[in-house]
Order: sequence, then structure tokens, then C-alpha cells
Amino acid sequence: MTRTGVGSYEADLGLARGAGDLAETVLANSVDVPAAWCNITSWSATASVACHRQAGTRIDVGFSILTLERGRPGVRFGIALANQPAAAAYVADAQYARTSSGQPVTVTRTGAGDYTVTFFGLSKGVNRTENVQVSSGESGPVYCTVNGWVNTPSGNDLAVAVRCFTSGGIATDSRFTILVIE
Repeated sequence: MTRTGVGSYEADLGLARGAGDLAETVLANSVDVPAAWCNITSWSATASVACHRQAGTRIDVGFSILTLERGRPGVRFGIALANQPAAAAYVADAQYARTSSGQPVTVTRTGAGDYTVTFFGLSKGVNRTENVQVSSGESGPVYCTVNGWVNTPSGNDLAVAVRCFTSGGIATDSRFTILVIE
């Protein structure tokens, strides 16, 4: 881990992606200060991390990084990088998206800072639980949160509502990473 400035870090993930490698997602969370958050702003073999106070200023704070490329056999798993924040709708880039169903992930912008991420083939089953995590991909003070998830009307897919906002609570468009894991 290298501190590159106040609230800015480079973390060696030990990842050396090659042709045909699985997509992975990287998320960060602050662990020391409740009114602070950390975002992964980019990743390859290293991850760039930016941490902010709720007021929007950079802060040195402890954080955790989660890197995943697949779930356990026989359970649902999905990851995606939503990297077109102003687009009305798109299919997440397969280089940064993967599901246990083998089907695509779509991102639909429903308003400023509001998105629906659909994981095709990952519907919520009876007596099955999942965890959904999201992390902003912006270097500035932007925070994204999961507002809930439901099966789509077809019953086959899982739709996740994501909201991104500034430190002042104003909805704003943002890149983000998202994870669904059972």
C-alpha cells in the first residue's frame, strides 16, 4: 500500500490480467470513520483508492478492499462495472461483468444518479438470500448506495436499484462497481 496524498492510495492487488482471464470487481469501504467513505477510482494490477469525509474533503482513513472474480459453485453471483454514467441504457462491458448464469448485466439510468442494474438469470429464489454491494468509481466525493433489489416481472432476473449522490446529498451520475453474491 502506498499513500500518494491525503486520502489517496495505490494498493497492489497482485492481479496480472491476461487474455481470457475472468472479469473481477473491486470495492472499497472505510473502516475507521463512520462519516467517511472510500472509492476505487481505477484498477488493474493495482487499485487507486480515494477517501473522503462526508463534507467532501479528502481524509486519511483505514479501509478494506474486496476483490472478487467468481462466487461459490452452485450459488448465484454477479459483478459489473457501470462505467457509462450518463448513458440511458447499456450492456455492461463483458471485460468487467460476469454472472453465474452466464447472461449479461444491463445498466439503465432512471434519473440523475439513479440506476437499475439487471442481472439476467439471477432471480431471487425461495428461501435464498443474497448480499448486494456497490461502490462509487469516482475520485471526487461521490457515494453510491443500494436502494433495494427485486425479481423482474419475468421472474427470471434480479433488478438492483442504485443511487449515487454528492457529499451534500445531491443526486449525481457516477461510475460504480456492483456485486451480488449468495
